[in-house]
Amino acid sequence: FGATTFNMGCADRDPRERPVHRVELSPYRIARTPVTNSQWEAYLLETDGEAPSHWFGGAVAPGTEHHPIVNVSWDAANAFCRWLTEHWGAATGGRFALPTEAQWERAAKGTEERTYPWGEEPPSPARANFGARLTRTTPVDAHPSGATPDGILDLAGNAWEWCLDLYGDYSKQRQKDPTGASKGNARVTRGGSFRSEGDRLRCTYRQSRHQHRTSERAGFRVVWMADPRDTPIVQS
Repeated sequence: FGATTFNMGCADRDPRERPVHRVELSPYRIARTPVTNSQWEAYLLETDGEAPSHWFGGAVAPGTEHHPIVNVSWDAANAFCRWLTEHWGAATGGRFALPTEAQWERAAKGTEERTYPWGEEPPSPARANFGARLTRTTPVDAHPSGATPDGILDLAGNAWEWCLDLYGDYSKQRQKDPTGASKGNARVTRGGSFRSEGDRLRCTYRQSRHQHRTSERAGFRVVWMADPRDTPIVQS
């Protein structure tokens, strides 16, 4: 996305989404899908990172290679982004990071302020994995009709996604490239999971999760920014 300004938040739903405020974002690119099990496996082959707890014997279960990686903490997800930057940052001329909450929301709802990533229609099984209809994640490309107009998949349901930000109340002031609260250890997660009710798949819905904890319902995707100075460097 190029530099853009949009309205962040929602005025008439969950109080945690208020107040609506204007946010200016520098250009960035966001991954088309969340990081998958197979991508995490490739990361482990080159690092001392840990396999998630649900991998039997430390290996990806056959048939789940293209499911989103889950049971990884915010700290582990952030370490993955640093590894990507170390290996590919110079080649790409930029830096990889977890998306800020503002970057995530802008990608999900666009400047036209969609209620859901695909538009205004309520969630359905064709568009997202939600509502505990299934007992686990699905492949990240299993719901193409739930994509945004830009082709970004799996922003609603399947697995919550870690954001860079420390969780905190919104400010009513206009902001540029915000990164959340100044202190704390709870991080923002967005998008809902396979167990979430449909209302939690809205583009503006937000919740917090302790950054050291893991969950079978939480994973992440990455963003890339051309100028390293534009992307916060966070040490876990």
